[in-house]
Amino acid sequence: EVSPRLKLTARETLVALENVEACLASLSDAKIRHLALSALERMHRKVTVEGLIDVVENTQDDSLRFDALMALSRLHFQEKPWDRVSWWGTRPDDRGPYFEMIEWFLSKTIRRALENGFTKIPEDQQGAYLEGLAKNRIPVSELKLEGLDPVLAALGSLELTDSQVTLLVGAAKDSQRKLQQRLECYRALIRDTENRRTKARVEVLASWMNESNPPKGTAQRIDDFVNEAQRGLEIKLLREIASEGTDAESRIAWRALLTLLSSPLTKDQWVKQVTKMVEENPREIGFFLALADLKLSGFDQQIQIGLNSDNDDLIHAAEKAQTEVATSISVGKKVFELPLQEVFEGAMQGHGDPAYGKQLFTRVGCVACHATSMDAEQK
Repeated sequence: EVSPRLKLTARETLVALENVEACLASLSDAKIRHLALSALERMHRKVTVEGLIDVVENTQDDSLRFDALMALSRLHFQEKPWDRVSWWGTRPDDRGPYFEMIEWFLSKTIRRALENGFTKIPEDQQGAYLEGLAKNRIPVSELKLEGLDPVLAALGSLELTDSQVTLLVGAAKDSQRKLQQRLECYRALIRDTENRRTKARVEVLASWMNESNPPKGTAQRIDDFVNEAQRGLEIKLLREIASEGTDAESRIAWRALLTLLSSPLTKDQWVKQVTKMVEENPREIGFFLALADLKLSGFDQQIQIGLNSDNDDLIHAAEKAQTEVATSISVGKKVFELPLQEVFEGAMQGHGDPAYGKQLFTRVGCVACHATSMDAEQK
């Protein structure tokens, strides 16, 4: 395994040398192709663009053609020279490779190549192709792409219209579509504006939850949604979804609300908002299913009211919550509920699962600043 730092140094060295011809010649070797392309897509030169276009038009290797087009898409814009006034924040920005992008004299040539290249991309790769264009902030709606599926057009849009959101939600829920495209549609919704995005994502996740064979990773995607930091800013919206949505949608919305309520990191004003909602004794099935999912104690009054209901489905949901909570209580408490000394002793004497810890470490973003072991490259 080659050190990431060594890979980065190699790439930056190739870029500094600007030996475009050598990098283009290396594309025939699959072992070093990725390194050569990562250097080429950072060399804004005419010979680079012409060389990559030649690869796209003449190669018989679909994988190489796709990668060459992606390199061209990154070359479509370049960084605007710094005006020595504006400043960049440290907050992560997933909008593309440039802080402030501008076109250059070969942008139109690249755009035509991207349009022509679309017809050469296998159908099962077209979604990924458009997603790549969107990541490089190329407005797909302005490209002339022959025979473009409206769903694929939505996948490549930087800003979604209402009709495109509807298309993406429908496609993501369609179990007859290929799994990869369904996942791409869901990821595209994350780029949308906050309110529509949240409602649309809950609708898709709830639909997947109800499938007899849910898409792989559904549970993890629900957990990721529930634990995203912006949920605290959407309490009113989540309550609306919980009361007006399907049982599955309500379940996800209540999981987010109850997670806010039970987390020791939640802001006081958010805790007060959710506490008030709970004290109103919700009668949604989703509320009790969320309690069962999270195994949260301290909601005996609400569960008892559910058990006394005249709605069979509500009673069953309340019974499930009561059973799961009782099981949780018999197992033990959460870390933040324990005395400090007990937590310290458990941390010093216990043994965790390093492999799972590494997954969590990467998933929640710690890896952005820290390495996963003392032997790894430090940042």
